[in-house]
Amino acid sequence: MLTIEPAFPNKLHLAWRVVDYLQSDALAKGVRNPSVTSVGSFWNNLDRVMDRSNTLYVATNSRGSVVGYMVIDRLLDVDIYSGCLGLEIFEVLPRYKNKGFGTQMFKWLQDKAVHHGFSSIKIHPANHSEGFWEKLGFSDQLGHGWLLPIA
Repeated sequence: MLTIEPAFPNKLHLAWRVVDYLQSDALAKGVRNPSVTSVGSFWNNLDRVMDRSNTLYVATNSRGSVVGYMVIDRLLDVDIYSGCLGLEIFEVLPRYKNKGFGTQMFKWLQDKAVHHGFSSIKIHPANHSEGFWEKLGFSDQLGHGWLLPIA
């Protein structure tokens, strides 16, 4: 069972746990070594996680371990604009991949988005995740991201 909570404003310790994961992952993969050019680390997410901490949602399991996190482009309950919610970052930590956690995280987000009046969710798949997004019903919008109508 997953618990998904916004890190801001009352759960900033969750944001720091994501930061700790990103730093540990980067260190383990040699990001600090200038000769390493391709490490497969999500270290580059650190700036966006901290810049957008008010729209950072963290998923934890029943033991309180961080399973994954997502950053959306605006608060769920404020200013819908065109009705499209942008999913900027979506990551399931490696040890929890292929266990259904990503699908649970996305279904949670989809339910919240529908509840708050959004009509679609848009993403830009990263790290060869296109198959995951296709299984959820997303389709490529000819270079403008992938879109899923939800209303």
